[in-house]
Amino acid sequence: MKLFAIAAVAYCLCLQFVFPGYFHPLYPHHDDFYFPSGLSFDGHSVWEKLQWPRPLGFLAVQLLGKFGLQGYLLALVLITLANAALTIALAQRIFGRPISWFMALAYCVLLFSHPDFYVNHLHDGFGTLSYFYLILTMHSWYKYRDSGKPGWVAVCAILVLLIAFTKETYFVSALFFWLIQVFLCHGSQRRTGILLFSASLAFFAVGLFDIAHSMNTVLHVKTDASSPYHVSLAPAAIIRAFLFYAARLFHPAVLALV
Repeated sequence: MKLFAIAAVAYCLCLQFVFPGYFHPLYPHHDDFYFPSGLSFDGHSVWEKLQWPRPLGFLAVQLLGKFGLQGYLLALVLITLANAALTIALAQRIFGRPISWFMALAYCVLLFSHPDFYVNHLHDGFGTLSYFYLILTMHSWYKYRDSGKPGWVAVCAILVLLIAFTKETYFVSALFFWLIQVFLCHGSQRRTGILLFSASLAFFAVGLFDIAHSMNTVLHVKTDASSPYHVSLAPAAIIRAFLFYAARLFHPAVLALV
C-alpha cells in the first residue's frame, strides 16, 4: 500500500503541475472510451465474445464497463497505479533490497510525466490489463521460489493464459522472463521454469492464431496503401517500426529504474 500511495501522489502531482488543465483522467478524450460501457449492453453473449480477437480482454472491459464510463476510466487509473507500485516491488524482489520512497517517487514522476503515458494507459485498456497480469505473474513466480508451494505455479499458468487472450503486447517479455528463470534456477524450480516457458509459448501461439483467424476479415496484407488497415511488409517500414519501439527502451523512467 505504501508504494501504491507513492504512485498515487506522483500521479496527482503530474496532473497538477505537468499537465495543468490539460488532462482529466475521468473524462474521455477519444470515442473508443465509450466502447466498454457499450459492451455491457450490446446484446452479444459471452460465447460470441469468446470468438472475438483478444476475447478475455473484451470480457474484462465489459465487466469494468458496468461501472459506467467514468467508473471504467477510474478502474484503469487504479490498475495503472497498481502496475507502477508492483513494478517497483518487483525491482525490490530482484535486487533483494528496499527502494527508498524518494527513488520510488522519482521513478513514478518520470513515468507519469511522459505524454505518451496519458494517451496509452487509458486508450489501450487491453495493454494495461495485460501488463497487470504479467507483473502479477512475475510476483507469483517469486512467491513460488520463496515458498516452494506448487499452488503459485498454477497461478502463474492462469495469469499467462489471461495475458495470451487479453493482448499480445507482452508475449516476448513473458518468454524472456521464463528463460532468465530457467538459467537462474536449479533442480525442480528449473524444470518448473521450463514447463511454464513451454506452456506460455503454446498459449501465445494459440492466442496469435486466434487473433489472425478472428481478424482475417479486417486485416489484409494486400490491402491498398490508402486503407487504414494496410499492412506494409516493406523492409524500410519494418525497420522504422523496430526503431520506434527500440527507442522506448531508453525512456528516462526505464533508465532511472535500472
